[in-house]
Amino acid sequence: MADIRKVSDLQPDKRNANKGTERGLKALDHSLRQYGAGRSLLVDKHGRIIAGNKTAQAAADIGLEDVIVVHTDGTKLVAVQRDDLDLEQDKAARELAYADNRVGQLDLDFDVALMLEDIGAGVNLNALWRPDELEALVQAAGQDVAADEWGAAIGWLPAGEKSPFQQMTFTVSDEQAEQVKAALDAAKKMGPFVDTGNENSNGNALARVCEVFLSGRG
Repeated sequence: MADIRKVSDLQPDKRNANKGTERGLKALDHSLRQYGAGRSLLVDKHGRIIAGNKTAQAAADIGLEDVIVVHTDGTKLVAVQRDDLDLEQDKAARELAYADNRVGQLDLDFDVALMLEDIGAGVNLNALWRPDELEALVQAAGQDVAADEWGAAIGWLPAGEKSPFQQMTFTVSDEQAEQVKAALDAAKKMGPFVDTGNENSNGNALARVCEVFLSGRG
């Protein structure tokens, strides 16, 4: 079952944690103007936007006002079919595929303070961020809350315990950077070493290089 409504009938999420970016919004505006609407919005039973807040606003700004609302309980996928596009024949269809992915990448800027509030209220983000990623997000945002408090809030770190992660940065020359990369690549093949679950294992590899160096000196 579907009905036609207006974008203005929908309500934006007042607590949307993605603040968006200037570049992302420009890319979204270009995509809508150049290729038209692609991915659908997601709204709750009251018409409040769960996903696609930025898209709804950008569409309204350029005059894309009509919305086809498809009613579902989440047990079936909803596909948006563009009858004017052929992925095998139309360059615009391929460009739209890139635009869909790239706009989502460019337009992410999380409101960490709002995320902390949601986590404190019981919103579970454990499946979306690893502990070290969450900690890095807090530190990058310059939040006053300690990373240990963040860890306790999401339940991966008992209250009162110190975080098992630390961020380290250093500056090297181009030549030294190549040596570091080579050493890290070699360390990744040596194993085994402590696995934090981080898909980017440079930190683990660096720890392994240091371990080998220190053991050689002993």
